[in-house]
Amino acid sequence: MITFYQTGFEFSGRWLYRNVNWQIRPGKRIGLIGRNGTGKSTLLKLINGDLFPSEGKLEKSRNLKIGYLHQDLLTLESGNTILEIALSAFEEEMALLKRAEELEHEEFPDPMEIAETHERLFALDAYNLEPKAHIILAGLGFKNEDRNQPFDTFSGGWRMRALLARILLSNPGVLLLDEPTNHLDLPSIQWLENYLSNFAGATIIVSHDRFFLDRMAEEIAEVEHSRLNTYSGNYSYYEKEKVLREEQLQKEAAITSKITKLNLTEDPKYLGVNVGGIGVDANIQNHQVGYPAFSYFAYQQVYDQSNNPIEGLYVDRSGQGGTVVGNN
Repeated sequence: MITFYQTGFEFSGRWLYRNVNWQIRPGKRIGLIGRNGTGKSTLLKLINGDLFPSEGKLEKSRNLKIGYLHQDLLTLESGNTILEIALSAFEEEMALLKRAEELEHEEFPDPMEIAETHERLFALDAYNLEPKAHIILAGLGFKNEDRNQPFDTFSGGWRMRALLARILLSNPGVLLLDEPTNHLDLPSIQWLENYLSNFAGATIIVSHDRFFLDRMAEEIAEVEHSRLNTYSGNYSYYEKEKVLREEQLQKEAAITSKITKLNLTEDPKYLGVNVGGIGVDANIQNHQVGYPAFSYFAYQQVYDQSNNPIEGLYVDRSGQGGTVVGNN
């Protein structure tokens, strides 16, 4: 659906992203998190096509429809009713419905135009748009009498609900929701959660509401240090997994430091070298010399001038180093 290939984005001499490789699949609900200013909104704009990568690629499925709820929408001014705002995403459908109504009142309408108009309306499922709009608006808290009131007479929070209704009604393949719960009460949040749980497309949610992310997110994507790190779980899973990853990074840093300190690969005094997987867990080697077995991240065998093994230097899993005497 959407794929990032080594994607980067630079703004005012600063790289917000480098080397992003990420795939967004249908039906996935993703929580996008990170400190303020790290580029969460920028990432949404890249996906929406408002911005373009500075390097790498960002590929989207052909004809992919994206619905993007963001705070800038609050600048919209309109005298249309709430219902009309919700239906405004369907320009072709609304124009055809208006034309069909006009044809009904014409004294001598063109039968061919009537047939073509109604055929197109059925193909677009236009006759069901208004009932669907009422269902969504009711779920977001609008009473029957509210839906025919002018958009401009409502507060910012209620306007945002109407705009959210318009986006949901358009049934996009991808939903980008920037702080969707900010203007919702508890019943509306519960309705939205139920809607998103049954939504067939992908959803990317930016939210400071960790409880909402816990309930809705199946994956967490964190923006940090110009990188995008993903976690296959909700927010609680992310918190635990991040601690484990940081502990592992600290262990690897200790190992790298010890390897550097022992100079396992560059000491010219050694006549022979046999190095096994420096700093790479996948290449750990086991060596036994009458002592308990060691599992090494790095091991260097030292030989005498007759090519006899005399000692070895190692760094183990904990980052500890030492010398092993004999053939290992």
